[in-house]
Amino acid sequence: MLSACNSDIFVEDFTPDVTELTMKGDGASRTIRFRSDDWSQLTLAGADIHGTDLSTVVTPAGGSPMQGKTLTGDGTISLHTTLNDFTVTRRGDVVTVDVNYAIGNGMLMFWLVASSDETYDRHEIMVGIERVGGLEIMDVDYNLMTWGTDENKAEDRLLTAYGLSAGNEPVLWTPQLPSGILSFYNIRTITADEEYVSALEGEEIPVPTRTNPYYSDWELRGETAGISSSMSYTSLLHYPPITPINVEPGMLTQLYARMVPTVFDARLRVRNKYSGEEHEMIIWLTIEQPDSYEVRYDEL
Repeated sequence: MLSACNSDIFVEDFTPDVTELTMKGDGASRTIRFRSDDWSQLTLAGADIHGTDLSTVVTPAGGSPMQGKTLTGDGTISLHTTLNDFTVTRRGDVVTVDVNYAIGNGMLMFWLVASSDETYDRHEIMVGIERVGGLEIMDVDYNLMTWGTDENKAEDRLLTAYGLSAGNEPVLWTPQLPSGILSFYNIRTITADEEYVSALEGEEIPVPTRTNPYYSDWELRGETAGISSSMSYTSLLHYPPITPINVEPGMLTQLYARMVPTVFDARLRVRNKYSGEEHEMIIWLTIEQPDSYEVRYDEL
C-alpha cells in the first residue's frame, strides 16, 4: 500500500492502530502496532517533567546510550527520574511502552511521534499515564531559627473573654485557652522540587509552635499540617504560656493573640517506594503563629 511520495520516493502507509492510549503508573505495558515499518524516526515529545531533556536517553539497537528524545531505527527511548521511570521500545512496526512507575497526582502526558525523514509524513500518539502514590516521608529537619515574618499581614484573633459585674472584688483570671486555633499556612520549594510537593499532596508533616511569647523559642509538639501546593489551614493545639490577668469589676476583659505569618525552612527527605531512591528537598513553611498576647478592656 502506497501512502506518500516525494519525487520518486514512495513510503508505505505506517498509520498506527491507536492515536491515544491511557496507562496506569505502576507496572503497565501497552503495544502500538503500525501498518508498516517504513518510517525512520520515533520522538518522545511534550513530557511535562522537570529536567526531561537531561533525563531522556536514546539507545539505538546495537548502539550506545546518549541523551536525546529522537530514536532512528530500532532501539529504546527511556526516561528516568526519582518520580518517573518508563521505556519506549521500537522493533520494526511495533512500539511498546513499559511503565515502571509514575509517581504524583494527575496525568503524565506526552506524545510519541513516528515520522519519515524522506517524505516528512508523521503520526502522533498521545500517551497519558495515571500517576500513582509512591513517596514516603523519611524525616523533616527544621531550622527553628526563623528567617522572616510579615507584620503587614498580622491579624489579632480573639481567644477568650471574661466579664466581672460591678460591685465585685477584682479577680486574677487565668484564661482557659481554646482547644485549637485556626492557622493558615503555605508551603513553597524550588521549581525543580515542585513536582515532589504535588506528589506528596495531603501527606502530613510536623509543624513548629512557639513556646514563649515575644521570643523565638520553637518546638515540635505534635501539630501537623498536610502538604499542599496552595494555601491551606491547620489547627494549633499548643500556645505560648500566659500569665494570669487582673480583671476589674464592671469590665469585660478580652484576650487576643496576634497571629503573624512566620517563615521556617526545613529539609524534607523522601523515598521512592518502588526504586528505593531518596531525595532531599528544601521547603519553606509560612504559618500563622501567636506572636504575642494583648489584653483589651471594655465596660460592661
